[in-house]
Amino acid sequence: GPQSLGSHGPLSAEDLANAKKELDTFVERGFRVPVRSHMDDADIDWRFGGKPNYDLANLYYMKGKSKDHAEGSLEQIVEDLVKTWEMEASHKKDINQWKTINPAWRIGANGKKMFNKEEAIAVGNYNSLMDGLPKEVWDSSTSWDETHDIWNGAFAAFPWEVLEVFSGPPKVMFSWRHWGTFTGEYMGNKGKGEVVEMYGL
Repeated sequence: GPQSLGSHGPLSAEDLANAKKELDTFVERGFRVPVRSHMDDADIDWRFGGKPNYDLANLYYMKGKSKDHAEGSLEQIVEDLVKTWEMEASHKKDINQWKTINPAWRIGANGKKMFNKEEAIAVGNYNSLMDGLPKEVWDSSTSWDETHDIWNGAFAAFPWEVLEVFSGPPKVMFSWRHWGTFTGEYMGNKGKGEVVEMYGL
């Protein structure tokens, strides 16, 4: 999960409290914290033993986002939905407890393999979205747990935002931005604090 500001490793209670305190300053100034739904059911089988805390991820999002979508806008709704899906895919072990997908749901990127829900939960988000890349960029044979270790070892947080919604619903097309400060290590390369950004549709 998310780690301490500017460092890597487990998030301490002090780190979490500091992130929450800084996040609260944004809320006090009228900024809206992203909503991740379906986290309060008592019977959820959490992958890491308990409900995740997104205070640090939300803080990085607040500090780096480029858009401030209107309340109730389609952009805001899509952004919350995708953030809820990411939470479920990363933290809910039982795919039957996911609320953001339908039985026909599939996931893939860049014209590569489309994974059904059983395949996707087995390999994880990173492998399903980066399948087919050269191994020197991403090795999609990496295990679910290792993929998160690799990504979290490179970035303390990697926020995501919707830029613009072009159509829908029921079929929604939108542009997005993903970014993070490279302070860790990735594939033998040590970060120097540079911002890495990804854009897509």
